[in-house]
Amino acid sequence: KMAKDIRAEEASEAANNRKVQNDCDKRFRRYRSVIRRYKAARARAIRRQKDFHSKQSVIPGQVKALEKKIGAIKIQIFSAERKIALDQQARDTARGAYLQGLADFNKALDDIDTLRTLVETGLSNRGQGANSNDVRYTQSPTSKKTVAAPTKVAGDNAVTHGKVDAGKFVEISSTEQLTSMNREEALATMKAIYSNLRRTSTNPMVLAVVDTLGSAMVELEEGNATDKIRSLLIQVRNELQKTKRESTQAENAAITAWQREKTSQRNAINDMKIQWQATYMQKAQLWKKYGDYFRAEGLEMFKVARYQSVEDRYQIYLDFETVVCADQDKDYKANSAKRHGQLTQINKALKLLEKFGLGGKYG
Repeated sequence: KMAKDIRAEEASEAANNRKVQNDCDKRFRRYRSVIRRYKAARARAIRRQKDFHSKQSVIPGQVKALEKKIGAIKIQIFSAERKIALDQQARDTARGAYLQGLADFNKALDDIDTLRTLVETGLSNRGQGANSNDVRYTQSPTSKKTVAAPTKVAGDNAVTHGKVDAGKFVEISSTEQLTSMNREEALATMKAIYSNLRRTSTNPMVLAVVDTLGSAMVELEEGNATDKIRSLLIQVRNELQKTKRESTQAENAAITAWQREKTSQRNAINDMKIQWQATYMQKAQLWKKYGDYFRAEGLEMFKVARYQSVEDRYQIYLDFETVVCADQDKDYKANSAKRHGQLTQINKALKLLEKFGLGGKYG
């Protein structure tokens, strides 16, 4: 009976051990499957993390290159703005010189007209010597003349107009005053106007034309050259008007050329500013990409940590239960060996009893 009980117990323990070990194997397979799945997911997350990090790490260098480009464009814009300012300053200076020259031309023309009036009146028997039908004199002086004040130049402290050699001032308010002069007064006034014109004019072209009157003025003082001075005055007046027209045409051409040049320079500056803004936008977009990659890398790092946590948890389950199941199987095998030993001893005892003829009583 004892052997029977031991065999029954062994069969029950063996069945229970098989069931426990089968359950352990199922859990182990599930644990290993979960571990493999999360390990693969963690590996993919690590690859994505490295990919985002590599994309992110090159952006600062690209931004630095764009910043250099932005700096270079800024320098170009500054240089272009400085050039256009200097060119504008040069144009303004040229414009001022033109206006100054125009004033000199107008003053010289007024003085030439006054000289013509004096020639036609004071030196020609008060208009008797001039033929009103002569083509040379169709451009007659105006009815009223006032000699303009001289143009001031740097370093010139003269504030009066037309000082004569004797120190008198030329004060002419009307044509009537001119026609009332005698020859001596007319000569003195002409000399004063001519001297003042040469001394106060700042325009070299005016001076070049006016200087042609020099020898005629000398001859005029000696009592000759009235017709010559008359003819020269008309020529000088015509030459001054021609030079004035040419100067005005040149100024208009310079204004038109500067308008085109300034428009071209300003368009170039605007193009550089557009390029600067576009480059700055590229820089901003790169920093936005940097932030996106940085955030994506952080998300993958979070996934790696989460996957690692699950993997570690199931690995712990696997390691712990592997030990538990192994210990249980080990205990079963030890107890089973003990039970088999007991059965062996019982069998030996039964055989011994049977040998002595006691098998029926104890068997």
